[in-house]
Amino acid sequence: MSDISLPAASAQTKTRIPWIDVARGAAMIAIVLGHTLLEGDIHTYLFSFHVPLFFVLSGLVFHVRSGETFLEFLARKAKALLIPYFFFGLTVWLIFIFLGNVAASRLGLQLASDSPLDYLIKGLLYGNGRDGFLKFNEPLWFLPALFVAECALYGLNKLLDLIPKRGRMVAFAGFTAISLIIFWLFNGIQEQGVMPLPFSAECAVSLLPFMICGWWFGSYFKTRMQKTALPAEDTNSHQPAQDAEDSQPRNPSFTFALALAAFALIAGGWTLSLTNRVVDYKTSLYGDIGIFFAAAVLSIVGWLLICYLIYENPLLEYIGKNTMSILCIHKLPILACQIAPTPLKELLAAQNLVAGLAVTAFAIAVSLGVGYILQKIYPPLVGKPAKSRRTF
Repeated sequence: MSDISLPAASAQTKTRIPWIDVARGAAMIAIVLGHTLLEGDIHTYLFSFHVPLFFVLSGLVFHVRSGETFLEFLARKAKALLIPYFFFGLTVWLIFIFLGNVAASRLGLQLASDSPLDYLIKGLLYGNGRDGFLKFNEPLWFLPALFVAECALYGLNKLLDLIPKRGRMVAFAGFTAISLIIFWLFNGIQEQGVMPLPFSAECAVSLLPFMICGWWFGSYFKTRMQKTALPAEDTNSHQPAQDAEDSQPRNPSFTFALALAAFALIAGGWTLSLTNRVVDYKTSLYGDIGIFFAAAVLSIVGWLLICYLIYENPLLEYIGKNTMSILCIHKLPILACQIAPTPLKELLAAQNLVAGLAVTAFAIAVSLGVGYILQKIYPPLVGKPAKSRRTF
């Protein structure tokens, strides 16, 4: 099979691209901060692009192993995405049974149901949080949605294998156009009264254009990325090789121009996002589609340029390599800060940025600490490949 996407690391050496880990780390910080500050311009802006950015990055590093069948691909993705989903889902659901009503009353929220089984069956097992049945850990909707999107991309990858190389650019454009039409059809699906789909499939197909664009970019720039990749100590099985910086020093004028362009793009994304409604991905509510796409694309390109210019940053790279534990855990420490009777609660309610950043740092630190322990116990719990047993 001709694999036109980013290739997997070789059997001998696994590799990563530092700036992609930096971008993943920055995107995760944006998600946590967006879940900490629940209103205001910063919240609106972060929600305009952070999830699409993750889908772009997932498409960028998407790969199908040589000779890999769909069932093998399915099993690999299930281990990487669904084991953490069900583990953290069940764990937090058990906590929710005892503390859910207390947290809801302190936050002034109305729960979707008084029955814990509704959250288990309609939320966790069904894999959709649109009707509030994943309220106990709402960020989890992302994992089944990503699982569905990557399965769809596998099919597109197989279809692309049947197309001559000269026609693949047209095929990419066609895939993108079709996915945009589907996105338009799914916009506001909740308001149209359409029932939620299993495994957040409506979210997956709505966000597929971003994943296809990342896949497209990765496919045509994979050669350069492969040449500059460095060995890495640890990588998820669903994250292939990533890039290391060119040995050639950068031209200062070009770097300055690139930074200027990045900030201009981010400023444009910020301005446009504030003219639209607050985006809600799990309910497929995007507001004005044109404004949403323009704001998201401007911000995504701008932040990717910034991350490329940063290139290497140990803290952001570490966060980027451990996004699974942060995604699945961060809501718990945030919730503790939001309901605890401390001055911090009042600052968060007032959408204070300094307090929001402090709680974001706290939530990420707690998530990384718990994730580190779980990885030592059983790596697949946090999306890492299981360590092979030594034979003697």
